[in-house]
Amino acid sequence: MVPVLKALLLALRDLPRPHIVRLLLRSIALTMLILVMVGAMLFWGLRQLTLHSGLLDHNTQNMAEILMVLAAIFVMWLLFRGIAIFVIGLFTDQIVEDVEDRHYPAARMTAVPVGYRRSIILGLRSAGRFLGVNIIALPAYLILLPTGVGTPILVLLVNAWLLGHDLEAMVRARHPHAKPLAAPARWGLGLLSAASLSIPVVNFLAPLMSAAMATHLFHLRHEA
Repeated sequence: MVPVLKALLLALRDLPRPHIVRLLLRSIALTMLILVMVGAMLFWGLRQLTLHSGLLDHNTQNMAEILMVLAAIFVMWLLFRGIAIFVIGLFTDQIVEDVEDRHYPAARMTAVPVGYRRSIILGLRSAGRFLGVNIIALPAYLILLPTGVGTPILVLLVNAWLLGHDLEAMVRARHPHAKPLAAPARWGLGLLSAASLSIPVVNFLAPLMSAAMATHLFHLRHEA
């Protein structure tokens, strides 16, 4: 766990860099745009469905629209992690390159540029895994709901596994012949990333910070 914490501290130091700040602002703006579009489309779809059903009068329609807004906000909250990881996947190559330029110039010289096309594919795969695995785990989430703590713990563990895998894959795309991270390091990376994505305000910084942390963790083992 010590290398993971060291990688976290290094990633936090990288955040104020001008290039990283610009990438952070772009990723937050794109994430929010996608979330708002998803929420608006869901609200519009539900509203059209109720309007054309003819089952609601004026008063009940107003109440239904309030519930639709709440449902849209809830869905946006559920999808935040998946969308945030997809978006950060679009910028990962730039993030990793910036970190390597500053800390690991030798690794930067042997890196393979990923490009936007590959970045989009990686991001879509990450988002798809996030949705698929969480849908599969949904029955377990519901069963554990009465326990109060079971569901949040399982959500954290599931998403820690997903994030550890996806963040490592984003860095390894630039270094395809490198050895994978050890399981404890991957789990530590995933746990810290999943936990930070659950904290309000911090969750906007978490995807970019996690990508930087994954880069440090990936290269620190060669300096041990």
